[in-house]
Amino acid sequence: MCEGCKEIYGDKHEEPPCYECKPKYLEENANAISIFFQVRDQWIMGFDGPIALMHSAVHSQMELRGIKNKEQCFDKVMYLSKYDLKKSREKG
Repeated sequence: MCEGCKEIYGDKHEEPPCYECKPKYLEENANAISIFFQVRDQWIMGFDGPIALMHSAVHSQMELRGIKNKEQCFDKVMYLSKYDLKKSREKG
């Protein structure tokens, strides 16, 4: 795994899409991706594991980082969290 993927994926136990570089993304999604990776350990836990990303953590980080279009960024972060949660559940 390359250093870029180690930085992005940290201690998550999944195989990153590593081709010896950071995964590519559209610049318009940069804020949402950054916010998601800052709060990715802030899950609301149920009996069977994580059930949702804590919204207050997302809002707090958006405020701290001075995100201008908070509604659009929040929607993108929630999409990323649902995708991440789905992949996590598929792995069992």
